[in-house]
Amino acid sequence: MKRVLPLVLAVAFSAPAFAQTVDSQGAKKLTDDLAHYFGRQGFDIGLVKITADGDAYKLAVDFKPLVALLSKQDSFKFDVTPYDMRVKPRQDGQWDVSADTSLTGSFDFKGPQGPQHIDFSVSNNKFTGVYDPALVAFVSATGSMDAMTMKTREPKQEADVSAGAGTATLNSTKSANGGIDFTVAERS
Repeated sequence: MKRVLPLVLAVAFSAPAFAQTVDSQGAKKLTDDLAHYFGRQGFDIGLVKITADGDAYKLAVDFKPLVALLSKQDSFKFDVTPYDMRVKPRQDGQWDVSADTSLTGSFDFKGPQGPQHIDFSVSNNKFTGVYDPALVAFVSATGSMDAMTMKTREPKQEADVSAGAGTATLNSTKSANGGIDFTVAERS
């Protein structure tokens, strides 16, 4: 089970969250911190937006601005539903991260053999974790989904792939030799 987007975005939470108040100034600081790692353009075009949302921050990813930039290229088109997660500062400097969404999308591009099309969906996709900026990793995380499907069409082959419900857990600790040690367990 892949949880690429939450992991990639959360890796950038580098600023400690010590007793941080969730407000528009904190959202701007978190935006600036993430822009340091990923560049400012994604925020400037509206691909990623961070806002205060009650006692947490809402990190929203809307692919429409990226689609608009890439629509100039006839050979690549995609449509993916917006994605968001909540990130909440903890008293210990770590962050609670969660997402609850179903994703759908499609990609069209020209490959070496000609036009290719991919449709995908992930239903009831959930993620919760505790991210530690000092470790630069999740110290714990769980993810689950009800089902995943993918259909691909290209000139020489077609594939219909599906997976049923599954869960995954991750635990990380600081390695004695630097870096992190982690374990991942998956069940379907």
